[in-house]
Amino acid sequence: MIDVVEIGVRRGTRSVLSDISCHLAAGEMLGVCGPNGAGKSTLLRCLAGLEKPNVGTIQLHNRMLAEIKPLVRAKEIGYLPQHPALAWPLTVAQVVTLGRFPHHHGWHSLDPDNTAIVASVMHDMDLTGLAERPLATLSGGEQMRVHVARLMAGQHSIVLADEPTASLDPRYQIEIIEHLKHAAGSGVAVAVVLHDLPLAARYCSRILVLDQGQIVASGGPTEALSEQILRQTFRVSAVRDPDTHGLIGLAAG
Repeated sequence: MIDVVEIGVRRGTRSVLSDISCHLAAGEMLGVCGPNGAGKSTLLRCLAGLEKPNVGTIQLHNRMLAEIKPLVRAKEIGYLPQHPALAWPLTVAQVVTLGRFPHHHGWHSLDPDNTAIVASVMHDMDLTGLAERPLATLSGGEQMRVHVARLMAGQHSIVLADEPTASLDPRYQIEIIEHLKHAAGSGVAVAVVLHDLPLAARYCSRILVLDQGQIVASGGPTEALSEQILRQTFRVSAVRDPDTHGLIGLAAG
């Protein structure tokens, strides 16, 4: 659904991304991993059309992403930034309803179909009881769940989420990742930035590892998070399941 060919991003004299080529296919969940400052958030912003590479091309359904009208792009692509901000004092229900904005005409009340979608997403994300609470009164973890619900309410064909499990307790980390995995299973193309490598290894069908703005590994979890990559890129070693050899934890050094 998205094809990236040799893109590069520079900010002043600093190279943020260099020679990045990758793709995002329908029905897959791509984990984007790497140490701090690797360029993960910049890559997601480029995929969302919010930042234009200095070189290279990004195509959506074989069309140049930069040439697609913003409203059309907003219907196709849902994007959750690492630190979502809200400029208005909205309730939880109102924030989730914003996810339907690209599919809704004007500022009129939602029609029954859109209202039902919002209610269903809020139920699935365990937010119904918080519907009338102002977002600002919620904890950081609760606010992130609301923003993820807004993302899911958009029913996009492509979902880009930058660290959606940050500040969440283990239960909600797993629930949110499972919601994204379920979306991928229904045909949505999902790319998610994760610092939790065992979580990425467990749920992502493919993993892209960035370091210093370049791709250092791409493939299935076992290949992309090999012992060599873990040691050289993340400065950690793996704790693996003795039966499946799957990544279940990390050790320093």
